[in-house]
Amino acid sequence: MRRLVSCSGSKKGQTLVFERLLLFMISVVVFIVCFAIFVSYQEYFVGVSITDQIRAVGNHVSSKILKVAAQDYSEEAVIKVDIPQRIGDETYMIKLSNVGLNITTGESGVSSLFKLYDINSSFDLGGSTIMSSISEFMIYKKGNRIILL
Repeated sequence: MRRLVSCSGSKKGQTLVFERLLLFMISVVVFIVCFAIFVSYQEYFVGVSITDQIRAVGNHVSSKILKVAAQDYSEEAVIKVDIPQRIGDETYMIKLSNVGLNITTGESGVSSLFKLYDINSSFDLGGSTIMSSISEFMIYKKGNRIILL
């Protein structure tokens, strides 16, 4: 004679396992979404930080260039400029030309151009490209020429 076995006990176990598995999967999805949002915000704020630091270095160097340009036309002038070695954990380059002062980061390629209040109409601007790893350089003026050394 066969006995009928009730399946209601095993269905409760299956439901419990399914509920816990579903809860775990939802937790993993929530974690992944939170992590993606965090990474997105972090990248945004790192970009803003790099831009602000470039602007600060550019304003500092520009003010020194303008200070040298304000010297008497016949005088020679030299100013030593200290700069940070890194912007946002990246090295950067400073280049002075008749277009203006350009600062470009190495890895991310973020760049900013400072016009220097149209002093290129009175001065010939130039010099070598300054790498931030040296952390200091000289601005030299002789006559109507201003160069970075």
